[in-house]
Amino acid sequence: MDLLFPLISIFGTVWTLGILFISGLILYFVWNFIRESVPALKGIGPENISPLSIVLSILLILTINLLFAKVWVDLTRFAGASNTLQVIIYHTVFVAVVSFLAIFMMLLHKGTKSGLVILPYFIVSLLFLVRVLYEICAFLVIEYKNVGVYVVIILLILVLTGLIFVIQKSYESYKKRENRIGDAMSKESSIQKDSLPPV
Repeated sequence: MDLLFPLISIFGTVWTLGILFISGLILYFVWNFIRESVPALKGIGPENISPLSIVLSILLILTINLLFAKVWVDLTRFAGASNTLQVIIYHTVFVAVVSFLAIFMMLLHKGTKSGLVILPYFIVSLLFLVRVLYEICAFLVIEYKNVGVYVVIILLILVLTGLIFVIQKSYESYKKRENRIGDAMSKESSIQKDSLPPV
């Protein structure tokens, strides 16, 4: 019996590290896919990311999530759990401030090593942004029944339309720049070929 507890503890530790490693790899591949698909995110973080940095970033995401969840609960308690509108207002202000700071820091440190450190804050702020949007939509549906459903659907349509517009506009401008660079490079290589003396 005395040997069973250390074995379970070791197994639990190895299991947790394995889950973190697999999660880190998944996050790495998803991040590379997103970074290649959305041109606005191309320069965020260093080009080469070590697997250990990914695992540590996941731990940082979990830790920040715990902190934000604790603040979330404290804001609910401070506002009074029975006053739903006041709770939503406090949550919205908290998420707005945190999201603004995370986006500002991401843009400020774009393309640097600090970008990888800022990324977990950005991810958690996005998660809580989705959470507060869900809270607002649930409040509208519960309080205003039929009208709330329409408001939520219209908000969802507006958000998705805006995202599609912004992503497509960013992608098109990126492709135009990429084509101009490709044209300039091919023009330069043809000039260099023409300037070489014949053999």
